[in-house]
Amino acid sequence: MTATMKASSDRQSFLMASYKRQLEPGAADGTAAENDRPPYSGLTASPQSNLTGAKENSKKPDPTPENSSASGKAPSRHAAWLRQIKICLPLLEIERREFIGRHFERLADVVVMPYWDPRTEEEKYLRDEFDDRPVGDPLELSLAQLARLPTLIRKIVLYNTCSYPPFFPLRDELEPGRLVFLANAARKLGLGKILSEDELEELFRRHEG
Repeated sequence: MTATMKASSDRQSFLMASYKRQLEPGAADGTAAENDRPPYSGLTASPQSNLTGAKENSKKPDPTPENSSASGKAPSRHAAWLRQIKICLPLLEIERREFIGRHFERLADVVVMPYWDPRTEEEKYLRDEFDDRPVGDPLELSLAQLARLPTLIRKIVLYNTCSYPPFFPLRDELEPGRLVFLANAARKLGLGKILSEDELEELFRRHEG
């Protein structure tokens, strides 16, 4: 195992241990030690409940005022969303960077290459989702862009004949599906929606053990 791979593995193990500590007594009420709080805890004003709570609340409708968290009963869907943001966003980022790390050299080539858009019949470049500038570094690619890569094609003209090979083929047939799942999860959280119990299980399945 290379030093880089070991460092990535150690970081992932540390993060998972940190998240799982939220399941322990004291994590939900804020009595856990400050050093035990996971990275990205600043995304919420105070430590939130555990993943089990997030799963339970993901299936509950918005509570009525008398059943709100202020009365000490079931927290709102917004509180469940905040917990999921705190726990799930770092895991999504881990997988985004791991994918980029596995394919960095190939991604570095394709970010400067045009793909073919059959709808407009023109070549286009991958562009930043925020300021619309051309992407120059694979690390700038979002999960949505990574999930789209395997669906893109190139146009090659040779001897007056056009061919349309895949823009970014993947040998592992499971990777495209995983990228789509991750991109959809990130989009859902970005829209203020909460992940279902099945989605949470699928996300954590890759990070446990």
